[in-house]
Amino acid sequence: MNTIRIVGIWLALFIITILKAKGQLIINEYSCGNINIVTDNYGDREDWVELYNTGSVAVDLTGFCISDRANNPTKWPFPTGSIAPNGFVRIWTSGRNIVVGNNYHASFKLNQTENEKIILATTAGLIVDSLTLKRHQANHSWGRTTDGSNSWSIFTTPTVNTTNNTSTPYTRYAAMPTFSQNAGYYANTVTVSVSTTESNSTIYYTTNGFIPTTASSVYSSALTFNSTTVLKAYVVSTDPNVLPSFYEFSTYFINEGPFTVPVYSIHGDQVQSLLDGNASLNPVTALEYFETDQQLKFKTVGRTDKHGNDSWAYNQRGIDFTAWDQYGYNHFMKYKIFPRTNRQKFQRIMFKAGASDSYPGSGWLPSCHLRDAFVQDYAQKIGLDFDCRSLKHNILFVNGQYWGFYETREKVDDKDYTDYYYNQDEFNIDVLKYWGGLQVDYGSDTGWVNLYNYVMANNMTDLVAYNNVKSRLDFNSVIDYCIYNTYIVNSDWINWNTMWWRGRNPDGDKRKWRYCGWDMDNVFNLGQNYSGWQTTGPTADPCDLQNNWTNSGPNLGHLVILSKLLQNTEFKEMYINRYADLINGYLSCDSTLAHLDWFLNIMTPEMPKQIQRWGGSMATWNNNVQTLKNFINDRCSFIAGSLVDCYQVTGPYQLTVKINPPGSGTVSIGTFTPQVYPYTGTYFGDINVKLQANPVTDYVFGYWIPNNNAVTPTFLSDTIKMNLSIPDTITAQFKYWPSIINSVTALPEFTTSIFPTLTNNNLIIDYKGNVLYNNISCKIYSITGMMVADLSHSFSNASENRILINLRDLNIAQGMYFVELSNGEKRETTKIIYQND
Repeated sequence: MNTIRIVGIWLALFIITILKAKGQLIINEYSCGNINIVTDNYGDREDWVELYNTGSVAVDLTGFCISDRANNPTKWPFPTGSIAPNGFVRIWTSGRNIVVGNNYHASFKLNQTENEKIILATTAGLIVDSLTLKRHQANHSWGRTTDGSNSWSIFTTPTVNTTNNTSTPYTRYAAMPTFSQNAGYYANTVTVSVSTTESNSTIYYTTNGFIPTTASSVYSSALTFNSTTVLKAYVVSTDPNVLPSFYEFSTYFINEGPFTVPVYSIHGDQVQSLLDGNASLNPVTALEYFETDQQLKFKTVGRTDKHGNDSWAYNQRGIDFTAWDQYGYNHFMKYKIFPRTNRQKFQRIMFKAGASDSYPGSGWLPSCHLRDAFVQDYAQKIGLDFDCRSLKHNILFVNGQYWGFYETREKVDDKDYTDYYYNQDEFNIDVLKYWGGLQVDYGSDTGWVNLYNYVMANNMTDLVAYNNVKSRLDFNSVIDYCIYNTYIVNSDWINWNTMWWRGRNPDGDKRKWRYCGWDMDNVFNLGQNYSGWQTTGPTADPCDLQNNWTNSGPNLGHLVILSKLLQNTEFKEMYINRYADLINGYLSCDSTLAHLDWFLNIMTPEMPKQIQRWGGSMATWNNNVQTLKNFINDRCSFIAGSLVDCYQVTGPYQLTVKINPPGSGTVSIGTFTPQVYPYTGTYFGDINVKLQANPVTDYVFGYWIPNNNAVTPTFLSDTIKMNLSIPDTITAQFKYWPSIINSVTALPEFTTSIFPTLTNNNLIIDYKGNVLYNNISCKIYSITGMMVADLSHSFSNASENRILINLRDLNIAQGMYFVELSNGEKRETTKIIYQND
């Protein structure tokens, strides 16, 4: 009884303590605009939330949680710490989920433009304080006007971890201006009126793309534009308690287009200077996106910086754009920008102008303004197993000026990319890049170095060692990445433009090391050989670079690892057969050139204006394109024969696959499944080629009919291997079987087992269940559907739950049969192979 009383008193005191703390702990200030306010212990400028203890006693933080979701108020419990009387605690909303000294890093991030919340709650889920984020401009904060008060104000000088009482409070921002005309396309002229609901205020505006200030033009009457113009305006109130508004912006295209691709309008104070070559700039910019229907789809504000390295020697340059939530406009570009992905939220995108393949570029290279975009888009289209930059062609306007034909590209070297596609966020990825030196964008290179050293120290013919590597390295990604780069003769990889990564979140995807496409401009003999090919022409041997990069260390060891893995028979078969599958299918001349023609159909209508802006001629561009086509044709003709000497295989041999009857199925050859038959492809000997028969509905596979080469394990198996020594034709024979084989439902209260399914005489049938023997039907059918034996009497006379069938006694030919057991309502069917030898 005394124990119960003591526990009760303790619980009461605990509840009183929590309730008391609940009343004195509040959210006091926050900022989602931390660009230059304060850095955390990692050197980053994260959003932050400040708590304040209004009471006279310290509060133990371990009884509390902070969250950004009302439906999950206990999202991040404080693991340790306390807050002194009238003291402050700052929480970084960095997503790191860690505490380092007095640096509390919550497990989530905040976005002020996404209508998110800040929730302070007890560990029991009782909400102590909460608010919905209000938009604020860069380097501002929202806080209680004075510590602990009920009113909230904007601070242009945030007071993180200190009192709010000394900072000047502002009540709000002035109302944004509105424009009478929507952004978009107009013929000849457009007249725009600018208005605001803010009384006692002045509207300032610019028409050159720059951000307006009080030194800009004062609006007094409607504005008429007869050429493409970017209008920006903001409102300044005479009330000293009201801050200037966010600025509004719209691009008015006058007599532009029509364009056959979407248009981006980017504008800002220094963006043109950046594109003119001042690479150190990182200006604040606004971005608008117009679809081919000429309608504005999204607009946002962020930062723009340089994209590219060697290509910045050319006049038309690439840039990266990042939407910054810190400016209070949008955290994401919310639109399905790229047709080959369903992703609809992007914080970062790239604008590439052909990079090293930019046309007219230097003038001495056979540039086409498409190589990187073409090869990466095609790799993505055909499903190669490495990450590629999604593509959408576009026109770019800069501060109202036409800037040329560009490619919008998705960034793969980005935490948002891995998080969206693979559930691997920035704290659970190792992202490595090599561009003249190793760059560790996220995580560390320790895991990769360990893997490389293990491969170098072990024999890959050893199954244990091989499987160890297989568990850590994505073989399909290695194979596709190396095949593709050697096929297109990439002369700017390994020691440049090479990217690989892995995820470490056990609940996410892609936890093995795999590859990404980076800048793949120097392909198909553009003319710059940084990787050391003996030739970058169409007769370049696919194994050429493997001899150049021996003993190159982990940072450059990709082809060394490939060479080691090729010592293993399984991997060699995977690699050579995948190469064969691709050159027979997607990398054939017809398929590759068809995609190039699709590309050119998009580009050609826009090239005259591109050339008018940047120089060159349509005749030269067309000649360069024809040179590229000639290279692809020559490469297709050469590549198969070169694999023989490179990888010690025989051939190449022509293999023809037929289907009988036509339309009854397909055959998968390695990773490739032709859709038109007869099919003829090029394959290699001294390795096994895998074939798998795939019947369509109401058909079953019967057997293979090879003309010349042996198959294993047997011509009756639906999956076989062939080791070609001469050309061959093989037929997959299917049989119409509409009803019997479609029923595989077990009999109620009755189970059976039929074995062996490959036999030269005896067949054993085990059964159990509460079914009378004379109710069971057992029949054997040939592959043609003809019943060849009725064995129902065997069950009627059975004294045990097993019967033995002697197939030789049935006087049937060897081949495939189906054993059907039925109780009159349902049936089970088992395929057997009878070999009478």
